[in-house]
Order: sequence, then C-alpha cells, then structure tokens
Amino acid sequence: FKDEDVLLCCCTQIIADPSDVKIYERLLSGSLAGMMAQTAIYPMEVVKTRMAISPPGTYSSITGCFSKIIQNEGLGALYKGLGASNMGIIPYAGVDLAVYGTVKDRWIAQNPNKKPAWYETLAMGAFSSFCGQIVAYPLQLVRTKLQSSGLPGKPVFNGIGDCTAHVMKEEGALGFYRGIGPNFAKGIPAVAIGYVAYEKARDFFTNVLKI
Repeated sequence: FKDEDVLLCCCTQIIADPSDVKIYERLLSGSLAGMMAQTAIYPMEVVKTRMAISPPGTYSSITGCFSKIIQNEGLGALYKGLGASNMGIIPYAGVDLAVYGTVKDRWIAQNPNKKPAWYETLAMGAFSSFCGQIVAYPLQLVRTKLQSSGLPGKPVFNGIGDCTAHVMKEEGALGFYRGIGPNFAKGIPAVAIGYVAYEKARDFFTNVLKI
C-alpha cells in the first residue's frame, strides 16, 4: 500500500473525501495497512531472524526452521514479539505514508499540471522513510531482541516491558537506536525505490491501459 487511492478500497470509513485526504487519514490508513501486512508475514520474520543469528547447523532449511520452532516451542513462538513489531510498524507505516502523501501534495500544489520527476519521488520516499524509522526503530529493536530471546548466548525476556527495561538499564536511551545506521542504509533506498516503482506502475496502468 503506497497511497490513499489504493487504501481507499479497505479504508472507506477512514477517508471521507478521496479528493482531499487529511494527514490524519493518511496516518491511520498507513498504520492499518502496515499492521495487516506485518501480521500476515510475521512468522517468516521470526524464521529469518532465527536463521540469521543461530549458530551454523542449527537449522537445515526454512521449512526445517519452521518445524523445529513449532516442535520445541509451540505455534505461538512464530508470533513472539508480534506486539512490539506491530507497535513499531504502526507508527512507521503511518508516518511514512502521511509524510510522503503530504510532501507530494505540497509539491503538486506548487507545480500545478505537473508530476514529480522520478528523482523527486525518490527524494520524497527517502525522506518519508527516514521520518518513519526515527519514530519506529526503538520498537523494531525490541522486536528483534524478543525474537531471539532464549537462544544460546541470548538473554530471556518476559515480554515487551522486560526487554525495554533491560535495554534502558544496560545501554541507556541511545541503546534503542543501536544499529539504526545499517537500517537506514537498507530501508531508505528500498522504500524510496518502491515509491518510484509504485508511481510508474500506477501511471502505466492508468494511462496506457486506461483503467
């Protein structure tokens, strides 16, 4: 989900006037879309994290990792940290969409009858992703720690509050932003390119296929 016209199909009760979308409507729409997407793919996030941080040979394959987690820890382990993850993705997706849509609308207002060039869309997407990550990264860090909780050499956390208190005690407030540099390096270009691809695809289907 990238823009209010796509979200309209599932958010008709949120967006009162599609021709004049308010920033809070973008914020809420992006948050809901992000939460639904994150919940759907979350078991794969857990498997990815486990395979990345476990000693070599712990898991033989993706399906093997799934089976081992379910067998040893139960089905609920595939959703360990989902609360923290959704608490992170809700502000991230909401801020990302709200900032992008607002910046784009202001650009169009200042440049009537024109569309942003691809590099301008790229810059808008990069800025919106930066803002979203600043808001949401602490909860993403807590999510990752919860996903690895109890693994060899890793501390055991009893929920979001316990993990948050541990980070604050051991590392201080700046500890919640440890590793944000690589996250910027990965996430900002990915989101920015995604917005460019989305805008180009929408123009193609709208103008070429006339839909």
